Amino acid sequence: MFSKIEFKKRRDFGQVINDTFTFVRQNFKPLIKNYFIFCGVFVLGGMLSMLLQQYKAVNIINNIGLGTNPGGFGLGALYGIEYFLAIAFSLGGYASTTVATLSYIAVYVQKGNETPTTDEVWGYFKHYFLRVFGSSILLILLLLVGFLFCLVPGFWLFPFIAMVFPIMVIENGTLGYSFGRSFKIIKDNFWLTFGTLIIIWIIVYACMSIVVLPTTLFSMIGMFSSKKP
Repeated sequence: MFSKIEFKKRRDFGQVINDTFTFVRQNFKPLIKNYFIFCGVFVLGGMLSMLLQQYKAVNIINNIGLGTNPGGFGLGALYGIEYFLAIAFSLGGYASTTVATLSYIAVYVQKGNETPTTDEVWGYFKHYFLRVFGSSILLILLLLVGFLFCLVPGFWLFPFIAMVFPIMVIENGTLGYSFGRSFKIIKDNFWLTFGTLIIIWIIVYACMSIVVLPTTLFSMIGMFSSKKP
């Protein structure tokens, strides 16, 4: 019988990474189930809208090559409703994945390290989704502004912004409270938090690449199978 992960204890860098993998391994099936239930619509919508956008871009390029597109390669022709739908679904997918995972953890801790039910996770999810969705837009803009100033401010802000949503869900905080609280928590553990988040981000990015792979393959097949002049 494996021992359940206890969230409320001090850990060094290695323990954080090890316990993260252990928690995912122990809760893989319910986490995946909740992911598809709460995030599946956004993932499918994002893949479909990206496919439509890429298909549209390929057609425009091919028509220009054939001389059948008198309008040229204008931004208005390229960035249509498909482009903005892809952005909206991507933000929705990010917010829903964040809220679903944090809601699962919040209920897990509240129940004394017991696996939560889908209904229990849904209770948290529907309460925090719009709050996290709106906050994510503001925080992404803030992070982009930070990266515009020679990258350093963006990297410095990254750990503090990443901790806002866990605080928001676990402690039921507003955006302002969660942002201020993240500074208090991280200020003495900046490099530990930064390193941990980078490792986790790499893992998440690798997993997301697997999800996006079919879209990329479809677009490449469409590009190379199209007629050439």
